[in-house]
Amino acid sequence: MALPAQRSGVLARKLGMTRVFSEEGRHIPVTVLALDGCQVVGHRTNEDRTVTTKKGGQVTRNDGYKALVLGSGDKKAKRTPKAQREQFAAAGVVPKLKVVEFRVKEETVLPDLGSAVRADHFVPGQKVDVAGVTIGKGY
Repeated sequence: MALPAQRSGVLARKLGMTRVFSEEGRHIPVTVLALDGCQVVGHRTNEDRTVTTKKGGQVTRNDGYKALVLGSGDKKAKRTPKAQREQFAAAGVVPKLKVVEFRVKEETVLPDLGSAVRADHFVPGQKVDVAGVTIGKGY
């Protein structure tokens, strides 16, 4: 499990590779990513909150950690489970195809629900960890 970070990650789709030339004329290989519709879907916090149960009772719940839930890519509402549709409606976003949770440090300020996460979320020169899914070729 990854340690909590100061900034959360983002959900992106790889478009391909290209190169950028430095001032000395050397080329630097870079990966081109598309941030298509990456939005904040939810928050996980240490704060206590009151939740209404199915029978109408009130219960106090706590997530126990601080995290940011991001969603990317649109999905048809009729193909989304009802529980997720309600979560997306509460955040004010359309249902998302991919939903991922990123743990962050306690002192991190979380962005508002429904806000878009763009490339300016990162600072220039910042190192990032990247995870991907490969398509098996059967060899």
